[in-house]
Amino acid sequence: MSEIDEGEHVTCVKQYSPPLLRAAAKYRRRIAELSGFARARCASDAD
Repeated sequence: MSEIDEGEHVTCVKQYSPPLLRAAAKYRRRIAELSGFARARCASDAD
């Protein structure tokens, strides 16, 4: 595994979080919040 010896080894995903991954996670959280809000307001329409 020379590629690990030559470069920086990341042991934890939280240590390396590129902006695109952070943006995607934020987007997924927002969608979940919005869908939960829709279910709470319109239970019959959630299905």
